[in-house]
Amino acid sequence: MANESYYCEIKQAMTAAVCNNSLDYQGTGQLCLVQPSTSVADHQSPPKEFDLAQNYPNPFNPQTRIAFHLKQRRVVELVIYNVHGNLIKVLTRESLPAGLHQKEWDGTDSHGAPVASGVYLYRLRTPQFAGIRRMLLTK
Repeated sequence: MANESYYCEIKQAMTAAVCNNSLDYQGTGQLCLVQPSTSVADHQSPPKEFDLAQNYPNPFNPQTRIAFHLKQRRVVELVIYNVHGNLIKVLTRESLPAGLHQKEWDGTDSHGAPVASGVYLYRLRTPQFAGIRRMLLTK
């Protein structure tokens, strides 16, 4: 993908994320598509702000691990959405120190009920930046 950014509404952006695998939050209430980032393990130098890795395993059943790297202490929010943009579950919303972090998702919603098979999106957001990736739950 060239350096061009394509701006769109959040639901369109989340649907596009299924194809493009990564989004960047610009603080405007809109999401824009960006080139997919590499995984945490692929970095030879520390990320500028943070790096959101692809979940593992993917596809998964019944649970998966989401890893991310913070360059410095940040308040982070890691949430799961379905492809329609509906919030499924908040995995964490807290201040975390610099370094590598991992959170697990067990394929349940915020009420503990199992969700259906399909594509889900996870978003990591700090006050300065956000990234979104897709994952596939199979049953």
